Amino acid sequence: MGKDDEGVYQLTPEEEADLEEADREIERGEIATEEEVRAMWAKYRL
Repeated sequence: MGKDDEGVYQLTPEEEADLEEADREIERGEIATEEEVRAMWAKYRL
């Protein structure tokens, strides 16, 4: 992510595409369950 002189972050084209795909996944109902999220947190000890 780039940062201009005014403190506004500009997404790279790749980051923009990732966010657009994430929005489409959400629209399709492809979201993690609470159990899946907990498993990820436990795996990475976060």
